[in-house]
Amino acid sequence: MAASIRRPGFLREAELRLLRCTVTSPATGAPPLTPVPAPQHPLGAAAAATLAAVEAGDYGAALAAAAPHLLPASASAGPPGSAAQFYTDLAAAVQAFLRGAGDRGGAGETADEEHDFRCAVVLSAAVAGRSGRPARIHAAERDGFIVFAELLFTSIQTLDLSDGLSVSWWLFRVSMLQQNILDELSSSLFDQVQVYKNKMLGHFGELKSISAYWGHLLYDEEGSYFVSAALLEAGIAEYKYGRVDASRLYLDSAQEACGLHLSLTGILGFRTIHQVDAKSQMVLVAMTSKSATDDGQITELTEAQNDVASLKSARSSVPVESDEFCDILRTPKLMQDGTGSESENTSDHSVKMSLSAIQQAAVLAQCLHVSRRSRSDEMSGWEMAPYIESIDSQDDSYFVVRSLCDLLRIRWESTRNRTKQRALLMMENLVEDTGKEIPVAAQRVKLVFGVHMPTLPALRKEYGELLISCGIVGEALDIFKDLELWDNLIYCYRLLGKVADAVTLINARLSITPNDPRLWCSLGDVTNNDDHYKKALEVSNNKSARAMRSLARSAYNRNDFYTSKILWESALALNSLFPDGWFAYGTAAWKDKDLDKAVDAFSRSTLEALKMVLNLSSNKRFNADILDKVMALLEEQNTPHSDTKEDDPNSNTSSDIVRSGGSNADIWGLYARWHKIKGNLIPCSEALLKQVRSLQGSGLWHDQKKFTKYAQASLQLCKVYMEISSSSGNRRELLLAEMHLKSSLKQATDFSDTEEYKALNNYLQEIKNLIGGGA
Repeated sequence: MAASIRRPGFLREAELRLLRCTVTSPATGAPPLTPVPAPQHPLGAAAAATLAAVEAGDYGAALAAAAPHLLPASASAGPPGSAAQFYTDLAAAVQAFLRGAGDRGGAGETADEEHDFRCAVVLSAAVAGRSGRPARIHAAERDGFIVFAELLFTSIQTLDLSDGLSVSWWLFRVSMLQQNILDELSSSLFDQVQVYKNKMLGHFGELKSISAYWGHLLYDEEGSYFVSAALLEAGIAEYKYGRVDASRLYLDSAQEACGLHLSLTGILGFRTIHQVDAKSQMVLVAMTSKSATDDGQITELTEAQNDVASLKSARSSVPVESDEFCDILRTPKLMQDGTGSESENTSDHSVKMSLSAIQQAAVLAQCLHVSRRSRSDEMSGWEMAPYIESIDSQDDSYFVVRSLCDLLRIRWESTRNRTKQRALLMMENLVEDTGKEIPVAAQRVKLVFGVHMPTLPALRKEYGELLISCGIVGEALDIFKDLELWDNLIYCYRLLGKVADAVTLINARLSITPNDPRLWCSLGDVTNNDDHYKKALEVSNNKSARAMRSLARSAYNRNDFYTSKILWESALALNSLFPDGWFAYGTAAWKDKDLDKAVDAFSRSTLEALKMVLNLSSNKRFNADILDKVMALLEEQNTPHSDTKEDDPNSNTSSDIVRSGGSNADIWGLYARWHKIKGNLIPCSEALLKQVRSLQGSGLWHDQKKFTKYAQASLQLCKVYMEISSSSGNRRELLLAEMHLKSSLKQATDFSDTEEYKALNNYLQEIKNLIGGGA
């Protein structure tokens, strides 16, 4: 509540200015800013200098301005004894610096102002450490800046201020950066990302919250840009972890916040240079209430585009549509109208519209979502094409947006023989561009968190894999060696028939870094020697999930199923998000006759698989028999205390699966059983009633098989009615059950000798007795 009442001070202004560095904002209707702190105040001058350096993209200068206030006294005495000791001293020094104003007990307003300056210095230094690092230092040293930034952000968060709400947003970004530089998905990071994501959306997921927090400091309509950016980043995080439905919801909300509506349509046009007859081309129609020319970003985008143009002028080979090696157009030439006239560019305003930067990022995020929700085949690339071509047709784009668009095009065109050479040249140019100093850092950082652009090492790795697919193994070998990607390097040596060279190289690297578990695992892969995996566990203090998985597979191949089961259990405890891990664990447990653990592992694996099938088929393909077995398993696992596990993933997944079935009678029955497990009797009765109605039909009273299913559903419905009546003391449900049974028995006289008919009749008598007793 205090955050919405207090007048924005310097700290909130600093938060806003730092976020503006990474989120595009309209440049019209600029509000008056708080005056810059007077230079005579030492902390005010330091805060202003650090903040200005971050805005200019000079992150080294920002860190240099903040260092005298943040570094511990031991830093000047020489190198620390260990990294852990340094960060411990740094955390203590930062905490002491942040609490300095309160310890001296100054006047209220003066103390608040000084505290804002202190927090602004720490926040600006953390953003500088998170956003930019010296380019030519070792990767391990660059990782140290991530730890440094996270420590500073966490120090501010522990103060429990009414200001500083954007810290949760920056911590969310730090966590996503840590995930992006890892080879595998991390379950611990996933939990951390979810915590920070929820805090971020709680503060910045709605326009009214942002308006209340920053008030008059915001530009006109700037609040909607921050809402769009927050939702977009949340959607990208869910995409990263393969949560397709959650990602779609966030992306839809982001598009709505930035005034964007996307749809696909078909227009006659030409896809190749020599095409004679126009064919239907799938294009993206982007309807928006906020165009780029209206939101004041055109000047900034044009400056960014000038940097990109300068970069392209320095290239030695830039693929263009007139290249001799490819007759496929980058964007189709569409017909102006139905008369057959051809247009060089798309002129229809409903198809080609100037989009703002945040809208372009939303289009690319939707393109990624389309690729994930679709099956992986040739058609998936064509479904992504309209989104890629829509951004390609934009006159102005930020560097990171244009780079991701080019990367998506490369991934698509590399799968087609006619465009593979162009894709290879584009990838070469893209890798070169990211290593150059143009555009400047202040332009590169724009929207860098709003698009799912891989890190430079990941981009180079993808380039190496593309080279291998084109048969250029030697050049890929150099890239993997430089990136120290030993598994890829071993693969290249195997393609060249030089496995011994791979062993020699890994042994040489082990002589330099003997405590690298990845090297020991790679050596184990190439030699098939379990001792190397055990050594990897030893040097990692039993923290190498990869070594555990490799030993588990080896034990399974030796028919040592007990050991394999234990190792899989330990590996999944370290990282539960490894693909196929739960199925392999279940198989090992089943072979070891540990049926309880096998059922648990298989149920998790099967539920995720079923959910993915439903996602890919838009909830159109399901197998009621499999869903029935899943529901039976949940009923067996249900205990009197199961209602305390409201966040159980199996229950949540089953809910999504059952709800997706539409009006199918079997699915309504499963839906009712799920509600029965949860103890929701009213929704259970409603689902059973819909199941009964779905089973009714003209052939019901003349087909014994149909009547049997109908009678069983009716009996379950009446039992639930009786439970509701006994718990509420209301006779209404008993009367409904009596009326339903009378009607059913009257029409089912042809089956009066069946067990089902007798069961319905007996239950009717029981209900009559209850009604009579109650009267």
